Amino acid sequence: MEGFIQLVTVIIIFGIVLAATYFVTVWVGNFQKAQFKGRNMELLEAMRLTSSQYIQIVRICGTYYILAVSKENVTMLGTLSEEEAALFDQDDGMNGRGVNASGAFRDLLDKALKRSGKKD
Repeated sequence: MEGFIQLVTVIIIFGIVLAATYFVTVWVGNFQKAQFKGRNMELLEAMRLTSSQYIQIVRICGTYYILAVSKENVTMLGTLSEEEAALFDQDDGMNGRGVNASGAFRDLLDKALKRSGKKD
């Protein structure tokens, strides 16, 4: 009988620890989310090129940048004007993704690269 009571006690303690872990994890997640809310930087779009290389469109203080991001470095490919960036707010009705769904991302990237004087 004593062994059964110990088993029930261990199960109850395990349940308490498991519940505490869950609630602390949720609290930490909400705390971190609140820390970054309202900041001046926002990742708008990211496209994977390889397993460790991405092209990203980032808004920093109202300016839109196209960045090439890898493990080793970050390179600015160009910027977007307000008119080009406004295309991200438009929805083409396909999947709510705006520019990516319409295939215009490549056009925006080409314009930004031409303006910055870089070649493919």
